[in-house]
Amino acid sequence: MLVGARSIVCVILVGARKGRFSPKGTVKTMEPFAASSIPLTALGTFILWIGWYGFNVGSQLALGTFKDANAMSRYS
Repeated sequence: MLVGARSIVCVILVGARKGRFSPKGTVKTMEPFAASSIPLTALGTFILWIGWYGFNVGSQLALGTFKDANAMSRYS
C-alpha cells in the first residue's frame, strides 16, 4: 500500500513528458525519434561480453585442483 502511494506522489511530481501536451492541454502528435544510440548499444554489448566471461569462469564453482584451474582458463 505504501509503495502505491509513493508511486502516485512520484508520478504527480514528475509530470508528463515535455512536448507531450500543447499549452491548451490537448495531446500533441509525437514526432518519431531514433530508437537506439550506437555508442550505448556498443557499451551494453561490451558489458554483456565481459560479464559473460565472468559468468563462465564463475560457473566452474570448483577451483580446488590444478585440473579445475586449467579447465577454467581453457574454456573462458
